[in-house]
Amino acid sequence: MDLSKLRICQASSSEIFGYRTPGALDELSPFRPETPYGRSKLIAHKYAMSLRSEGDFTCNAIFFNHESPLRPGTFVTQKIATGVAKIVLGLEDSITLGDTNICRDWGFAADYVEAMWLMLKQTEPDDYVIASGKPHFIASFLEHAFEHVGISDWASHVNIDESFIRKVDATILYGNPSKAERVLGWKPRVDFQQLVALMVDAALERLSSSVSDNN
Repeated sequence: MDLSKLRICQASSSEIFGYRTPGALDELSPFRPETPYGRSKLIAHKYAMSLRSEGDFTCNAIFFNHESPLRPGTFVTQKIATGVAKIVLGLEDSITLGDTNICRDWGFAADYVEAMWLMLKQTEPDDYVIASGKPHFIASFLEHAFEHVGISDWASHVNIDESFIRKVDATILYGNPSKAERVLGWKPRVDFQQLVALMVDAALERLSSSVSDNN
């Protein structure tokens, strides 16, 4: 195998920027990670940059939140999607969450994988912020998820537990993907509302099959 032809895309994270971020973050935003995860991601990010300086084709994809039906249930998006499905199916009455006023930049994971593929097709390696560029509240995710199944009064089905609120967290965290749009010609195909609907539908299908199997 000719290693000189090897192309690497390192999956970086918005966590490398930390949580004191008043505006949209791009490739030139300062790195100020505040969690062990963010710090470990920054180490990998900088190592990829050092490999590139030595002549290797190494890119960093600075991913903001990328979601899909494959998300584990510990992530808030999947917790909401699964919770809504359980309420529709009569398995539960409510969802228990922390702070619903947190704002995040959510996109569809498959779109972000396409961005990685486009990065690896370029003549020169570089780093790119991969994001939707549009922040949304967790409350908005809830609203769209419940509306998708015909429930307008979502707040009556949500309990707030302060023990779920993180001590260290950003109120708002979102990216500026203009470089990826300009250089790679990349834009997300699935918007926020479509993503929410996709995750709720997948949760309904999964749980409906489970209920049928147990009857």
